[in-house]
Amino acid sequence: LQQIPHPIDAVRNWVRHLKPDGICTILYWPPSQPQNNRPPEDNCPFTLWGRLVRNRLGREGDECVWDDKLVDAIEGHADVLKDELIEHEICWNDATELFDGMSKAGPWHALRLRRGDQFVDELGARLIRFYSTGKREKLCHMFTARLIICKKRR
Repeated sequence: LQQIPHPIDAVRNWVRHLKPDGICTILYWPPSQPQNNRPPEDNCPFTLWGRLVRNRLGREGDECVWDDKLVDAIEGHADVLKDELIEHEICWNDATELFDGMSKAGPWHALRLRRGDQFVDELGARLIRFYSTGKREKLCHMFTARLIICKKRR
């Protein structure tokens, strides 16, 4: 969901095209949700990445915030049966593995598609330098995923 250029439109279409009583399950990492309902850690990869992107773009707002409108898009076509946050620990062997995974197959890939490899790779080099200690260190963080289950009305 994070990699789709217009996630609100995509979800609206998924739900709109369900058959009556059809079920849609959506699970994703919300970009605007404070992780674990507490202020983000300064060294959290998502917090740092957001700061790097905003600084590079020269603006305060984050261009990937969209999930606060997701339920409204669904409720026009279906009933929301569940909307909850689920904690999950993610570990990477080092900052390079973190960046490669997140920017090539994870939620930061959408930025790569919109802004290009050079833009993302320059930010990635800064992220890797931030975590670089001279030795290979595992990075582990608790993140919160969002689960939404909805059912198409008859």
